[in-house]
Amino acid sequence: MNSIENIFDAGCWLRKNLREVDNLRKMSWLKSRLLLRGSPLKNEKIHIGPSQNWLGRLWESRLGSANGTIFKVGLEAQTTGREDSINLLENVATKLKEHLGEGNQAGEGVLLWDGDDGNVVVQYTNVGGDRRILVVLTSNIVRQLTHR
Repeated sequence: MNSIENIFDAGCWLRKNLREVDNLRKMSWLKSRLLLRGSPLKNEKIHIGPSQNWLGRLWESRLGSANGTIFKVGLEAQTTGREDSINLLENVATKLKEHLGEGNQAGEGVLLWDGDDGNVVVQYTNVGGDRRILVVLTSNIVRQLTHR
């Protein structure tokens, strides 16, 4: 296996302090509360990070942190339709397979990979009628963060 931190440039933010990332914006209170409902971590926060170029596309980034330490980096890309979604999902899966080996399917539209230092979840979803591909890196540092 390999490190999940090397899959895309934003992976280097894992394990770092939020202050080390430029151009962060806080997510709205309501949206972050809805996303964090049921979270087992104390002081978990979600921030909107700078856009990232990966696989020839511009992706929105989200950073999950607890006590100021980033443990999750997510990228989200909107696709233009079914064929575009399938092509992007195949490109993502190919890239991850090259880097981490064979992944596992965890349900319809959800793929998982394990790395030496965490895991990757890829999800195809429909948000308000927009087709999106989500790629989420979660560092194993999450085990060391304070739980509720």
